[in-house]
Amino acid sequence: MSISSGKGKLFHHMFGGTWGKQEIGFFVHRKLIEEKPDLVQRIVASHAEAIARVSEPGARYELEAKASRLPAPVLAMTEKEFLKVDYRTHLADVATMARRMHAAGWTKRDISGEIEKNVDFRFLEKATGKSKAELTQW
Repeated sequence: MSISSGKGKLFHHMFGGTWGKQEIGFFVHRKLIEEKPDLVQRIVASHAEAIARVSEPGARYELEAKASRLPAPVLAMTEKEFLKVDYRTHLADVATMARRMHAAGWTKRDISGEIEKNVDFRFLEKATGKSKAELTQW
C-alpha cells in the first residue's frame, strides 16, 4: 500500500548486474540427505515442479493476482520486475554474491571459494532430467 500511495519504495536486493542471478536457494542438512534421501528427493521434485509452473512472469503475476489482495502496481513491481524465479543455480553468481555479502559486512568470512563443494545437484538432476552443467548456468 505504501508503494501504490507513493510513500514507499521497493527495496532492491542483491540480484542482477554485478550481484549475479541467484534468487532462490534450497538448503538441506547433510544428515537429512544421508538418513532420508527419498524425502529429500520428493521435496526437491515438488519445488522444481512448482518453480517450473511459475517461472514465467506473466503466469506468476496471474496466480498472485488471484491469490492476494496486493494492488496492481505492487504486483507489477514484485512479480514482473523484481522476482526472477528459476531452479537453476549459477554457481559463479552465488560465489560473487558471497564475496559481495562479505565485503558489505553481512557475513563474518568470505565463503565464495567453498560454494561448489557444498552444492549437491543430484536431487535436482533427478527431478528435472537435466545435467549439472545445465543446472549450474543460465
